[in-house]
Amino acid sequence: MDNLNKNSNYGVIDESNLNEPVVKNKHTARMIFVTLLVLIAFVGGYFLLTNENVKTQLQQVTGAITPIPQEMVSKQDAPVPTSVIQNRSLPWVELKVNDTPLKVGQTFNVVMNGYAGEKDIVGYDILLSIDPLVWEVVDVKSEIPDFIIEYFDKERYVSITGIKDIRNQAPLILNGTPFLSVVLKPKISGALPVSVLRQQGPETTKFVDNNVEVIAPQIGSVTVNVEP
Repeated sequence: MDNLNKNSNYGVIDESNLNEPVVKNKHTARMIFVTLLVLIAFVGGYFLLTNENVKTQLQQVTGAITPIPQEMVSKQDAPVPTSVIQNRSLPWVELKVNDTPLKVGQTFNVVMNGYAGEKDIVGYDILLSIDPLVWEVVDVKSEIPDFIIEYFDKERYVSITGIKDIRNQAPLILNGTPFLSVVLKPKISGALPVSVLRQQGPETTKFVDNNVEVIAPQIGSVTVNVEP
């Protein structure tokens, strides 16, 4: 009893208070450690960003391991389509080459002949399939007077638009008629196809008549033999 009374003079012992200084010390140590890590990371990042030699080496390394985008691979591997006219009583576009054989670097004309029945044609869109590693497009020109030609390089094809001058009221009936020519220059040798795409995204190859009727022609491609 005396011992109990003696201990009670010092009050009740709260065990939770025994660990409080230890917990606070551990928390303070962790905060100091995290602060040091942040400072080290900041200094290291600043050094990398300001050191030109290190930046150059990093760029070389990341450039060496950067994968080739999938769309670039598919573009390089995409074959040029070839096609044959199945029914000549229906509208068609046919490519013709007269200058053969050819040599690498020699320019030549690809002439497009067209058939659209009895329709009066006032415009057209042609999507010429072109591999920029194989061909250079030198020029595009109309084989019919009073047609305004615009063309746009779309990397894997050339989008060509022909519009008839409204001042010319004479009807244009395509009956196997040459209406467009493209001047090409081959960059490599071999049997190289030249063709027209029926569709690429929202664009299509088509004739348009005076009633604004859209006519989708068949396509006849051509293969050009190019010598070294």
